[in-house]
Amino acid sequence: MLLAWGQKDRLAGWLARLRPTPKPDSAAKPVMEPAERFATLYALRTWCQEAGHQEAVKALDTQVLPAILQGGPKP
Repeated sequence: MLLAWGQKDRLAGWLARLRPTPKPDSAAKPVMEPAERFATLYALRTWCQEAGHQEAVKALDTQVLPAILQGGPKP
């Protein structure tokens, strides 16, 4: 037992090497500006309207647009 206790640092280092390394912050998804979000919504809404997907247009108008105007999710 004393032998295992004496080697705890060595075992901890070995176990730490088995763990995957975290991704750098630069790999994080970029946050869109409100104007970019609105332009994307408008393009999607226009496509849905032209394709005849009225339920999608209604959902975009009632759910997505208010979320964009309120600021959307905070990172």
